[in-house]
Amino acid sequence: MVNYVYHTYKKELEKLASMNFRAIKRDLNKIRPNITPWENEPTAIDYVIRYERIKTREEADEHMKQVKARIIDYNPFANIEDW
Repeated sequence: MVNYVYHTYKKELEKLASMNFRAIKRDLNKIRPNITPWENEPTAIDYVIRYERIKTREEADEHMKQVKARIIDYNPFANIEDW
């Protein structure tokens, strides 16, 4: 599963690694606590290793979909015109 996630989502994992971990750690824990690395400055490899407990590709895809929506592609100003 780790190999699948790394090759399929390498770009997203590298984006996560470039982000401030302290700022995104809570959001990762909300998605699934066991995909959150223990390192203070995780690399893409640190993130992908946490996917070893995921059983199916569908489950991995769903988690990465949530990571992209809630963290990577999150825009806090998306609904600013609604104010």
